[in-house]
Amino acid sequence: MEGHKSLVSVLFVNEELLYSGSWDGTVRLWWLGDHSPLSVLGDNAPTHLSAVHAITMCNGTLIAAYNNGWLKVWKDDILLKSLQVHNDAIIAADAEHDWVFIGSWDKTIKAFNVNTILENPTPKVIDCNSVVTSLLLHQGKLFAGFANKVIKVFS
Repeated sequence: MEGHKSLVSVLFVNEELLYSGSWDGTVRLWWLGDHSPLSVLGDNAPTHLSAVHAITMCNGTLIAAYNNGWLKVWKDDILLKSLQVHNDAIIAADAEHDWVFIGSWDKTIKAFNVNTILENPTPKVIDCNSVVTSLLLHQGKLFAGFANKVIKVFS
């Protein structure tokens, strides 16, 4: 599968689709069955162009997180909203039920309800003492990996 103009930085699978994010600022969609390309998100949107670091999906809404602290929210290949949620690079994202969690270089995790993310959402903020490098939601718990070599579990 080829098409990105820079390195591929993140992969995400949902049902029969593979999503790939790149330092070229785009998210590409591919059929898993035959690896054929379906669409390119962000190719003609130069505003807030930055490397894609994380991709997640919540209730059919695709959320791409960028190196410049911005999120882009997509539904059915249509950009619904771009919003700056961190002052530094977003490194990790995950979603479960109605919640999207975003981890950043700025040492915070922010939680957004996906049902209100298109409005002017006020996130729940978890202050951390290290850069957030990875996030995983599993069975109602948030697992967070940090640059200081620690993993924390939040209920």
